[in-house]
Amino acid sequence: MAASIARGYTDRPPALMVNPVIAADRATVHLQLQVRWDLRTVPTPDHMDTNSRTPPDLSQPATNPPTRAMYIVADELPWAISIKRYNIISCQDVLDAIYKTLQEPIKRDEFFAASAKKRSQITKVAIQEAEDPESGREAVFNETGDISRPADPLRIDWLDALTDFRGLYIDEKILNERCTWAIDDLQDAWVMSLGLNDDR
Repeated sequence: MAASIARGYTDRPPALMVNPVIAADRATVHLQLQVRWDLRTVPTPDHMDTNSRTPPDLSQPATNPPTRAMYIVADELPWAISIKRYNIISCQDVLDAIYKTLQEPIKRDEFFAASAKKRSQITKVAIQEAEDPESGREAVFNETGDISRPADPLRIDWLDALTDFRGLYIDEKILNERCTWAIDDLQDAWVMSLGLNDDR
């Protein structure tokens, strides 16, 4: 697997390689293995697109050599996704952690720390999801006993239409800006690539 990773994109020693199944196009030459997934949906093979004829094997280790800790950031998100396991981290663990993190509510102070334009966009997306009968967002019983979806914004709403998962890669500039320790110690840190979702 290590030989399949392109090495021209970083000065960081390639001690830890991301599995081609969850690698961004820029990080691997095995494009047929890379999955694309709508971050708004539960990360199961039937919610994913791949150029491979068979569903991706998400039980594979997420990295080579395997690791028990990963740290994921995205240029478009103010939050980091931290993954720690007693056992090695699988590709499924990575996707589950991303999904779970983005399903968390945006805290009040986080919301008001955003620009007015971003707050407006977040609110608009949250309302659209609440009113969409095909939304995968959890429905609850409201005060009148009817089932509805609350319009409280979730972290996924921060992304607007950028909900297409395009894999993980290394970007020294982003990692240096977002991480508080020396880059040489960031062998388990990755950047998540996102793309526009055609459904939005």
